[in-house]
Amino acid sequence: SMPGMDMSAFGGEGETLISLRDANGDKITGLLWVSSDVSVCSVDGTGVVKAEGKGTAYVSTTYNGVTYQCIVRCNIK
Repeated sequence: SMPGMDMSAFGGEGETLISLRDANGDKITGLLWVSSDVSVCSVDGTGVVKAEGKGTAYVSTTYNGVTYQCIVRCNIK
């Protein structure tokens, strides 16, 4: 079975933790996370996504040659 992505509330307001888990449900570490639009959200090396401005962006990573992406919608004022 393919790895799956999940997101969970984390830390302060406007922060979310995104992770990629293997078929056993274990978190895959050492991934490079990228935001398609850093004016909407930023993401660090541990998968913490932080809202930066209003809009929609994609947060993505590549694992074993497959790219996984998640849509992030920020509605901050």
